[in-house]
Amino acid sequence: MKVISSIITLLLILALTACSQNPVSGTPEVDHPSLIRSMAYTHRHLLEQRLGPQIEEEGSEQILLQSHCDLIRRGVVQTNPLPALCKPPVSHDAEVCIARFHRCVGACGTFMKDCPVCEPKAALCLEKVDDGSQVDMSKQT
Repeated sequence: MKVISSIITLLLILALTACSQNPVSGTPEVDHPSLIRSMAYTHRHLLEQRLGPQIEEEGSEQILLQSHCDLIRRGVVQTNPLPALCKPPVSHDAEVCIARFHRCVGACGTFMKDCPVCEPKAALCLEKVDDGSQVDMSKQT
């Protein structure tokens, strides 16, 4: 009986520890694998927009450019000098929106092709930040 009790206690401790490792919604922290996936997605879609037919949704390029700048700030993408569009300071709430975008792409199983929910969610989040509205930090992604 003590063994079963010990195993249950250990499993509970492990579960609580695993949950505490997840990025807290409302913080700009993103795990490295999600950043790498987001980098591949961002660059692929930026190239498609620059070289392919102009069929992307309005605002998509802005999100992808902000994602690219964020990846530079995080050191995932190396560039020298820093592009002019990346120089203006970014608010904490905007960082959180882009971090959510990175995490969304990181969780997307089809990130190499398309992640249809990530860009609209990021656009809505950034729109709220630009409007001065309160961004709901309680929601994940």
